[in-house]
Amino acid sequence: MLSPSISYKLHIFTLAAFAFAQPLYDLLGKNAEFFPVRNNEVADILVLILFLSLLIPAAIVIIAEISRLFSQRAWEISHIAILTLLATIIALPVINSILATNTAFTLGIVCIASITFIHLYINKPAIRLFLTYLSPAILIFPLLFVFNSQVYHLVFKPRPPQLEITEIKSETPIVMIIFDELPVSTLMSGKYQIDEKLFPGFASLAETATWYPNTASVEEYTLQAIPALLTVNLPPEKKNLNQPKNNLIDWLDIPSFESYPKNLFTALGSSYELRVFETVSRLCPETLCSDTENHQQNLAQRLHILASDLFIVYLHIILPQDAAATLPRIDLNWSDFFGNNLDDIHDDLKVDDVNRFERFIESLTPSRRPTLYFHHTTFPHRPWKYLPSGKEYVTHDYIDELTPESEWTEHANLREPYQRHLLQTMFADRLLSKALNKLETEGLFDDAVIIVTSDHGASFKHGENFRRASQYNYADIMDVPLFIKHPNQHEASVNTSQLQSIDIISLVFNALGESYPWATDGHMPFKDISHAQTRLPIFSKKGEAKYINYDPDKKFETVKWKTGMFGTNGVSGIYGSAEYAHLIGQPINNACGHDLKEVRISGSSNGHISINPASGKTISSIRIEAPESSQAGIDTIAISVNSKIAAILPKSSFPGSKEFVHTMIDEQLLKPGNNIISINTFKSSGECNDLKIADK
Repeated sequence: MLSPSISYKLHIFTLAAFAFAQPLYDLLGKNAEFFPVRNNEVADILVLILFLSLLIPAAIVIIAEISRLFSQRAWEISHIAILTLLATIIALPVINSILATNTAFTLGIVCIASITFIHLYINKPAIRLFLTYLSPAILIFPLLFVFNSQVYHLVFKPRPPQLEITEIKSETPIVMIIFDELPVSTLMSGKYQIDEKLFPGFASLAETATWYPNTASVEEYTLQAIPALLTVNLPPEKKNLNQPKNNLIDWLDIPSFESYPKNLFTALGSSYELRVFETVSRLCPETLCSDTENHQQNLAQRLHILASDLFIVYLHIILPQDAAATLPRIDLNWSDFFGNNLDDIHDDLKVDDVNRFERFIESLTPSRRPTLYFHHTTFPHRPWKYLPSGKEYVTHDYIDELTPESEWTEHANLREPYQRHLLQTMFADRLLSKALNKLETEGLFDDAVIIVTSDHGASFKHGENFRRASQYNYADIMDVPLFIKHPNQHEASVNTSQLQSIDIISLVFNALGESYPWATDGHMPFKDISHAQTRLPIFSKKGEAKYINYDPDKKFETVKWKTGMFGTNGVSGIYGSAEYAHLIGQPINNACGHDLKEVRISGSSNGHISINPASGKTISSIRIEAPESSQAGIDTIAISVNSKIAAILPKSSFPGSKEFVHTMIDEQLLKPGNNIISINTFKSSGECNDLKIADK
C-alpha cells in the first residue's frame, strides 16, 4: 500500500493529467497542423509534453508541500483545495457540453459536482483507491498523443525525401505573389475589367500582363489549395480516395516538403536562388530556404508563441460558451490568437502580415543568380481590420463570428462585411503597388516573369456558405485572379481559356521556355470557353470531390450586385452608396428630416469619438442602435464626422431591429483627438435632420 503522502501526490498528478494534459493532447492530436504552421519542431512538441505531463503537476505538488512548512493542518487544507480546483477544471467542459447554458448556471452545477467529489474523496476510501487505479493515465495520455495520433508523423518524421536534381537553363527572374481569400469578382468593375479606381495596383499590372479571368481553384481551403497550386498536382488521396493510408500526406494534411517533395521550389532549387516567404505552408525545404524567416526562430521564440496560443485554446476548451465568446477567436488566424487583445505579447517574436510583406518587398533586389521571389500573404483574408491606408481599426465585431463553415442567412445585411472586404483588398492592392514599384526601381520588372493570383475566394450570397462552394456560389469561392507578365511584355492581354490552379506553374515554366520536370494533373493545352459551360471538380477539406457546371459568366452576378450597391465612383461609393457617393466629404445640411428619437453609437460617448494616434489604430467601424419603433418612415441615414458626411446608409441597410446598423466611415474625415459624430435622416434632396445621440 502507498503511504497517504505518496497517494495524495499521485492523485494530484492523475487529476492534473485529466485537467490539463488530456484536453490539449486530444485536440492537438486531431489537428497536428497546429505545430507546422508555427514552425514548431520535434523539440517543441517534446517540451510541451514535458510541461503538461510533468512540470505542471510537479509545480502543484510543490505548492502543496510548501504549505506543510506552516502546519499539518495547512497542508491538508491546501491539498483539499488543490484537488477541488482540479476537479472543477475537469468538470467544467463536461458539464458545459451537456448543458450548454450560461456561465452562472454551469458554474453552479460544477461547484456542486466538485464539492460532492471532494466529500466522497475524504470520506470514501474507494474513491481514493479509484484515483490510484487511474494513475497510469499520467503516462498513457502522452504515449497516445505521440504514438496514436497525427503527431506521430511529426515526432517520427520519415527521412526527408531526397531532392531530385532538375536542370533549369532559364535565367529569368520569377516573382510570384499569392493573395488569400480573394475572388476575381472583387477586382472587377461594372464593365468587367479590373477596377482601376479601387485597385490601381492590380489595374497597372493588368496593363502589361496577361489576365486569365476564367481561372478556378481546385480547393476551398488554403492548406489544400496552396500545395495543389505549387505542385501542379492534386494531393494523392484526392485522386484515389480508396488508397491505403500508409504515408504522411494520407495521415496528415500539412503542406510541407515531406508531404509534397515535388513542387515549384524543389523544381527550381538547383538552378535558382530562392527568396521564399511562406505563410502557412512549408513546401520549401530547409536545405534550399535556410535563410528565409520560416527557419530563423529559435527554441525560446517558438515556445513563447506556442504557449501563448495554447493558453487561449485551452480556455476555449474548458470555459462555458458565453465566457469563451469573450476570448480571442481561434478559428480566424493560423496563429497569434491573442492578436489585438494583447498587442505587445509578440512584438519581438511574431511575424505579422504587414511586416512580412514589407520584408518581401525589401527582398526584391537583383542577384547574380536567377532568383525566385515568392510570397503567399494572408491579405485580404479575414479578419478584416485594415483600411486602404494601412491603418488598423477597432471593430465591434459581430463579423468575427464568421467562419469558413458559416452560412449567410436569408436576411443577413451583407453590405458591411463586403464593404470591409473591399477596403482590406484596397490595402492589399497598395502592398502590391509597392512591390511592383520596387521591381521597377530595381530594374527587375521588365526582365521578370510576374505571377499574381489567389488560393481561393469567398462568397457573400444570402442563404449560401461563406467558404464552401455550391452550384450557386462557386464563382465567388473558386474563381480567382490570375495575372502573368512575361519578360518584356508591355501590352495588356486577356486569355479567356478555362484554367485551374494546377495549371498555373505550367504556364510559368512555359514563360521561362522550360517544361515542368514532373508529371502534372493540369490540362494544357487550354481551350477557349468564353461562352461555354464545362464540368469542373472542386475538392473539399475532407477530400470529397463535387462537380459543378462551370459558367464563366457566373462571376458577373456578383459584380452586378457589388456595383449596384456601391456604384462605380471609387472609394466614396464604398462609404456611401451607388446613389449618394458624391456626397461623401460634403458638409451636412440641417434642414429637415425624420425624428429617429434616441440612438446609440458604440465606441462613442455622447456623439464624441476619440482617436489616439499613439495607439496605431483608428475607429472607422461603428454600430448604431435605435429602438425598432423609431425606424418607421426612414429614407436614408447620413453619418457625419466633424460636420462632413462620412457614410451614407440606404434604406436597404436597415435590419429592422434594435441593432440598427453597422457601417464603415471615411477614415480621411477622422482627426487625432476628439471627433464629433452625428446621425441624420437623409432625403434625396440632400436635406438632413440632426438626431439626438444617447450616451452608452
